[in-house]
Amino acid sequence: MGTGNYSGSGGTYANTSFTATITPQYSTSKIYMIITIGVYLICDGNVVVYRNGSSASPSLFDSYRSIASGDYMNDMPPYTATWMDSPGTTSQLTYSIWARATGCAQSPVFIGSSSDFTSSWTLMEIAQ
Repeated sequence: MGTGNYSGSGGTYANTSFTATITPQYSTSKIYMIITIGVYLICDGNVVVYRNGSSASPSLFDSYRSIASGDYMNDMPPYTATWMDSPGTTSQLTYSIWARATGCAQSPVFIGSSSDFTSSWTLMEIAQ
């Protein structure tokens, strides 16, 4: 995926344009992913994986910071999460990272916003 920039704000999930594709050989296969990404979340927010435009994963990265602390920037440089999907298809799958900010009047979320935040996404088919 490499270094990239995304910033958005608002309480709803937005596509960060970080994507990865895979075409399973078997419909019973599972897709195992290792996602490493640097994230800045102002106050609260989270990051999830969408499959073909629909929400697929639980929250992979969560950030909750007390507004009263006066320290609103929550820096998560680079964080790695793993997740296993069961898509049930042999069609091409496009996975994408979606993010949202939920606190501090929906302040921005930044993903891969500097050279220190090189991201990677590994997809592996596990045949069943």
